Amino acid sequence: MSNATWEIDENIIFLRLGDGRVYIPRAQEIYDFTFNGKGSIKNVIPANELRSLDGINGFSRFPLEPVIELRANGALPGIVLDIKAEHEENVVYLDNFFTQTADHVVVNHVWFPILKGAIEELRTLLIHYGITQSGPIKLKQYLQIRFLPNYTIRDLTSGHMDAMQFAKSRSTERSGAVFTGHLYPYQKDGYYWLSYIDHQDMGCILADDMGLGKTIQVIALLADHAGSAHPSLIVAPATLLINWRMEIMKFAPGLTWIIHQGPQRTGFADELRQYDIVITSYDTIVRDKYMLKTIDWNLMILDEAQAIKNPAAKRTKAVKAVPRRSAIAMSGTPVQNRLIDLWSITDFVIPGLLGQLPSFEDKYTMDTASAKLLEPMISPIMLRRRLEEVAKDLPDKINIPQPLEMDPESSHEYEEIRLRTIEEYGNNATLVALTRMRMYCGHPSLISEKSGDPTEASVKYCRLLEILDEIFENNEKALIFTSWQKMTDILIRDISRRFGVYTNLIDGRVAINDRQFIVDEFNKVESPGILVLNPVAGGTGLNITGANHVIHYNLEWNPAVVDQATARAYRRGQKKPVTEHRLYYLDTVEEVISQRLKFKKKVADFAVVGVKGKDDDYEYVVDALRKSPIKKSIES
Repeated sequence: MSNATWEIDENIIFLRLGDGRVYIPRAQEIYDFTFNGKGSIKNVIPANELRSLDGINGFSRFPLEPVIELRANGALPGIVLDIKAEHEENVVYLDNFFTQTADHVVVNHVWFPILKGAIEELRTLLIHYGITQSGPIKLKQYLQIRFLPNYTIRDLTSGHMDAMQFAKSRSTERSGAVFTGHLYPYQKDGYYWLSYIDHQDMGCILADDMGLGKTIQVIALLADHAGSAHPSLIVAPATLLINWRMEIMKFAPGLTWIIHQGPQRTGFADELRQYDIVITSYDTIVRDKYMLKTIDWNLMILDEAQAIKNPAAKRTKAVKAVPRRSAIAMSGTPVQNRLIDLWSITDFVIPGLLGQLPSFEDKYTMDTASAKLLEPMISPIMLRRRLEEVAKDLPDKINIPQPLEMDPESSHEYEEIRLRTIEEYGNNATLVALTRMRMYCGHPSLISEKSGDPTEASVKYCRLLEILDEIFENNEKALIFTSWQKMTDILIRDISRRFGVYTNLIDGRVAINDRQFIVDEFNKVESPGILVLNPVAGGTGLNITGANHVIHYNLEWNPAVVDQATARAYRRGQKKPVTEHRLYYLDTVEEVISQRLKFKKKVADFAVVGVKGKDDDYEYVVDALRKSPIKKSIES
């Protein structure tokens, strides 16, 4: 084989044997051949012939190290990955990295070995993340590899990718007419961002403040998947299932949906596959995890995603075991007490992004230094807008209706009260005759001697605590209006014990001269807190701008009383948009009150003349006596 020759092509040295075959030596062979005096490779060619190869001026003892280079894709939204090999000033792009078999390269006419085993190891790792060639990669892949340990990574993307900028540059336009809602400009940006993340087949955290409309942004995205081959799954606290149903019917009536909850729910996966959307609760996920795991879900959305903040909880494990193409975690408070909360939620939307839990706990503690380290890792997949940031796009007062359904036991108890009211009053019933029904809707203990944990007997009270939890996490304060002194006492006692926040009250038991002192004290408190007020005693004449949330725990028949109560916080001197929450039960007297308030408000807005007074109240009484949650509770 003495006629074999050394050649160089595309920066690779190889040996062309006498029979025409090509042999690419390993770097170790060339190193031994040139530096250790071994006389031949493949039993041919003395060393001096390799050293005299045209185009080679020398051989280096120092290996090049593979480097991952990440950069923005010019004018196009996206990230480009290239693989380089470098040592000091010697740099070469490995254009054929994924097919290259040589572990050496020629740079500036000098031969270099490449760090032993590095190419194979790095290539295997990148293929694991779905990267099989240099060039454009997905955002998810970028997030997974940019902080890889044990590798040199040159991130030229200005610190972190601005996914929102990419989303806007997509110029996403809605197709079809499934979504019928109106999006504020910031909500449209949120929809574009969600759509961009969705097209990347990855997950994200939608962490907008309460009141900014996380639900409608997600429904806009769900509308794009109408008629998909795979259903989408919404998981929420039981108190919010009915709200999701109503919002979908309002903003995307073309979507098919089912609430998977209660004793009458199906046990067959094929029945759920027929719908665009399945709405279920965290508790049901735990009970039905084996059945739900058999469905390949399209989008999986977690509302109040802080429910999975504990990685060891049964509900967290059940949720994460459900297969999904893309995932959205909705939470106004993604970090509550520990950074592990954020790890657990992130592990749902992009499993493995923050590594394994033990190593995460070792590296990050609950301090500002750790938070700063996490920020560039999380920011591309978290969209968080504060009320004050988008105030110019918002009305000064945000109305959030909170429709609820009673649990089966409460439905039966309410039904007994309704039938007794009909029996007692009959055609002589008035608005006052419905008081007992209203009180029961406030809390069953208002008309009984029941005591103990108030969450055990009231869906409404559970929802109130969920709302307050987010308010307090954001270091904000709320006014809670209720008509009943006994309810006021429950609120003050339980919320103070449960949250450890400032609490106080203004109702008929507080002297008029003392009320302003309580208001002044509440306004000055910088920590979270509540002020519980009777809508008559505390609904007029007071300026309570220290709170930017107003919660109507029970609605009043008179819309002026409700509006005047809200006006305690929504008035001159208020520096934040005010969020008004109205809690009410469907298929009860409270739904009738809600409908009446809307009608009366509409009449007032349009200054209609000649509307009936007392006579039209009778129609509402009749309607309220007809409303029954019992059928709903049996079906659920």
